[in-house]
Amino acid sequence: MTLRRLLPVAALALMATSASAQVVDYPSWVAAGRPDATGAGTPVASSRGTVVTTFTTRADWLAASGVLILENFDGGLTGPNGLNACESPMSSLSNDDCFEPGDLIPGFQITNGVAPTGGEGGPATPLVVLGDGFIGQPTAVVGAITFADYTIVRPSEANVNAMAFNAYSGSGGGTRGVTGVSVRLYDAANALIDTLNYSTTAGNVAVFVGFISPVPVARMEVEGIGGSGELIDSLAFGAQVQVANVAVPVGGMGFNSMLIGLLLALGLVVIGRQSISSR
Repeated sequence: MTLRRLLPVAALALMATSASAQVVDYPSWVAAGRPDATGAGTPVASSRGTVVTTFTTRADWLAASGVLILENFDGGLTGPNGLNACESPMSSLSNDDCFEPGDLIPGFQITNGVAPTGGEGGPATPLVVLGDGFIGQPTAVVGAITFADYTIVRPSEANVNAMAFNAYSGSGGGTRGVTGVSVRLYDAANALIDTLNYSTTAGNVAVFVGFISPVPVARMEVEGIGGSGELIDSLAFGAQVQVANVAVPVGGMGFNSMLIGLLLALGLVVIGRQSISSR
């Protein structure tokens, strides 16, 4: 069964109005009247990892990484306040109700992990795009459509060691508390690099996740803690920029210093060319 055949089922679910309906994904949350989250409990304690270097702002991450590749997921077919189920994997080749080929930049794919088995889902457990304002957020967001599942991001290149995104959690309502997201990073040998935990304050308030890893990241798993669901936006990724064949020091080089380094490197190239032409 294709995803397009599954969509009418979701549409019928949206017509339900009983607040007692079981809330397991975004369509059933809407069908239940978008109940407020209850039973929040204790928010997860933030843990920024011991292997990768993390950053609290996108500006700091950008200054240290130099990575300009960015996907904000706003170029698709989902309008403001809209909800669309998407086929997995989501990539620049996607051709469904969420994105047409070329709507997304190349270089990554997104799938969903099925909890608790850890396997990856397919059309029966698809991804979702929520349009601007659906949960009160300013831009389109994507993630696993089912709250119990998690979202997997895989870079296409083998040298990606810097990644950043905005994470949302807790928009599922019902008894799912606003707790936070857990981010698990794996290398090409499927070995765990590090685990990062971030608290979220509300379902429509994002927390910034940004890191630079000492080894390339082959897979990143983002999971809403306690089955609270997770959504991502403004995904940036790439290899840490090299300046004059020397890696930019992680967390220790501001934008002005990086700009000076680039200008010095450019100056050396110009001087070299002038020396050659004068011979």
